[in-house]
Amino acid sequence: NLKFSCGYLVSSVILCLLCMVVMIWELSGQDIHHWIPMVCEGVINTILVIDVSFDVVSQGWEKYSSQIVNWIDMGVTITCIGLFIALIVRHESSGVYDSQLSQFDVTFLSIRYVFMVFRIWVVVSKMKRGADMRAQGEVDFEKMDDEDDVQEPLFSTKNSTPRDRDIMAASPPSPL
Repeated sequence: NLKFSCGYLVSSVILCLLCMVVMIWELSGQDIHHWIPMVCEGVINTILVIDVSFDVVSQGWEKYSSQIVNWIDMGVTITCIGLFIALIVRHESSGVYDSQLSQFDVTFLSIRYVFMVFRIWVVVSKMKRGADMRAQGEVDFEKMDDEDDVQEPLFSTKNSTPRDRDIMAASPPSPL
């Protein structure tokens, strides 16, 4: 239920926006090692690791690993974390910006961005389905008229009168 709540939707949209900030920053050629994209990337990676871990714990490894989408999601998350760490280590050790590693990072950021948009779509569609079901309300059978064309099953004795039970007892058994 938590996964399809308004809070989860809001956090997914915020993550998506953070991911877009990092992608735009990298694609624009700005200094990738400025603190803004680094903090955004760190927050995104941390939250996505928590999300994947939450999915594994809530679904169980067997169910989680049975879906190819989950494997792709986990692989992209792990790769983005690895690239994030590699970019930090590479820059800190040599002071050089590795554009090839950065391009690889942008590729995985793009894939991750697509997954994030897909997650938002799934959450919104499930929330809409749940809202539609709640909006239908419950049927009150006691207030229904005979014209409502609701028939009780023949085998039901619930709420039947003694006359109904006599008729059912006298009826021949159904061939079904």
